[in-house]
Amino acid sequence: MLKVNKTLTSLNIESNFITGTGILALVEALKGNDTLTEIKIDNQRQQLGTAVEMEIAQMLEENSRILKFGYQFTKQGPRTRVAAAITKNNDLGNSAKICAANN
Repeated sequence: MLKVNKTLTSLNIESNFITGTGILALVEALKGNDTLTEIKIDNQRQQLGTAVEMEIAQMLEENSRILKFGYQFTKQGPRTRVAAAITKNNDLGNSAKICAANN
């Protein structure tokens, strides 16, 4: 659904007992999604682990549309990468808005 949906802009799946495997499937689907700008996945059944957190970071670095991401990272590496990606995405979004307003 996330690969083809063109209208959903915010997704909140917090506290749904989703496993690391399920989150990986979500992350894979989000790589091609260009409409979501906000995602919340915190408070799942188990900690997702370093490998899943690294995949989340990579997806956010590749998907410049996502401006808000709700999850408490357990590892410093992915946390830092995600913070930088979200900052970059917000900067890109603001630049696009300014360019559109000037035209």
